[in-house]
Amino acid sequence: MIFLTRELLLTRLDDFEQLVETFKQRPLEFIPACTVWLTNLEQDLGRLRHPQKSMASVARGRVAVLQQGHVEFERNSLKQSRRKLAAAQAMQIAAESEQVIRDAILEIDRRTALWREKMVQFVAVATARAPLPLPATEPRDKWLYQAWQSLQVSAETINMFNYLNTALSAAERRHLFDEIVRNVESQVPAGAQLNDLQLTHEGSGVH
Repeated sequence: MIFLTRELLLTRLDDFEQLVETFKQRPLEFIPACTVWLTNLEQDLGRLRHPQKSMASVARGRVAVLQQGHVEFERNSLKQSRRKLAAAQAMQIAAESEQVIRDAILEIDRRTALWREKMVQFVAVATARAPLPLPATEPRDKWLYQAWQSLQVSAETINMFNYLNTALSAAERRHLFDEIVRNVESQVPAGAQLNDLQLTHEGSGVH
């Protein structure tokens, strides 16, 4: 779920870049576009049961107020048209929401970096004892499941193994394991085995 969350949040960040272009080039169309962006964000966060859903709801409500013509005037903004001023204030609301999304992605990355490092350590030690044949076969999910199950747990790796099984769901473990295997596959000749390449932080894509 955490990787799906990250992908959806990244999609909303990409959409925000388009929203910024709308504000720059067609400011009078900005508030409707901003409402759509915030609605999509709210719906995504709702499906994910993400705690920031309420933030998106509040932001959408604030923009709805602006769309109804309730604009906050400041002394230095009296010369601006009401619609342009509303667009500028909606842009500020959207920018605040965009920063919340970025912070959420950074928190996901912080958490997954630790999980990735632990998994790299576990896979490196486990495959030194019993290498995995590469490349992976299809269907890939089945191969990943069988490959994970075949990794030998030893006294040296049992703590890491238990940590990964406790901290991650089956789908999250499979996602990280697949990421590591794909990185190694890109560096190892066909028919080679996983331990033919030293599995280090650099070799796994972890920096």
